[in-house]
Amino acid sequence: MKNIRFNHIALFVLCMLLFAILDSCQGMIESSGVIRVVIGSSAPVSGKLDSTLPDLERLRGIGNSEEALEENLTYTTDYEFVRIKFLELTGRLWRGDLSVPDYAKPGEFKLIVHQRGVSVEEDTPTFTVRMFHDEKALQADSSTFTEQLIGIKPLWFVIILLPLGIFSIYLAYKQNSELDVMLEQKGLGPIYKLAKRKQNWEVVFGLGSKHGISTGQELYIVDQVMNVRAGIVAQKVEEEATTSEVPIDTDIKPSYYIVSQPPDPHQDKKVTS
Repeated sequence: MKNIRFNHIALFVLCMLLFAILDSCQGMIESSGVIRVVIGSSAPVSGKLDSTLPDLERLRGIGNSEEALEENLTYTTDYEFVRIKFLELTGRLWRGDLSVPDYAKPGEFKLIVHQRGVSVEEDTPTFTVRMFHDEKALQADSSTFTEQLIGIKPLWFVIILLPLGIFSIYLAYKQNSELDVMLEQKGLGPIYKLAKRKQNWEVVFGLGSKHGISTGQELYIVDQVMNVRAGIVAQKVEEEATTSEVPIDTDIKPSYYIVSQPPDPHQDKKVTS
């Protein structure tokens, strides 16, 4: 059935979207204090100064003035060959470009960015900088599954899949609504719920008082080609749905339907396309 196939596609898109969101969150949690860079290249870095309000007052208006940034920002590290070029400062937030020379060896070191003239405390935020031989080694160390696998941040999948997921939900709802109308026109009630109890199946199906069903009425369970599989008695009848029970050995599946009249052997036996 086309609608079932489409529902599976929509479900797959939503599962992929959920995975991408979780993967993205995992990456943000794990990599908040980690900077990865390939030896002989550079990497963008950013963070927040640990300065208090009085010390921040003299940083007001610096913006992206290269000279002012160099005069007011510095860094402390246990690797003497690293370089940071500061690019911007807005309030406490700073942004820069970190580079390591091509003669560096793979490994990691600590890095603290702070305001000149302000002492570094024990609780000052510290970065861990990891250096790698090449992009492949860096990718393998990435904190997200998608980056490790294909080198793409999961955030891009979220951006792509979110509108696609919303559109899939809309189309699935639209097609299911059209299917319900078509089934109603044919006098077919889809099975909404099939729950196994100790001695019975609890069945909720899409026929109710709105469709002329009444309590105690004899109905029929049919398969997708309109073959009668068993009988069923309407028990709890609501406006658009009915709840009933059938013996545990009844031939019934979620893909079957409930009808109020036995099928005409001469009618088209194909329920849906």
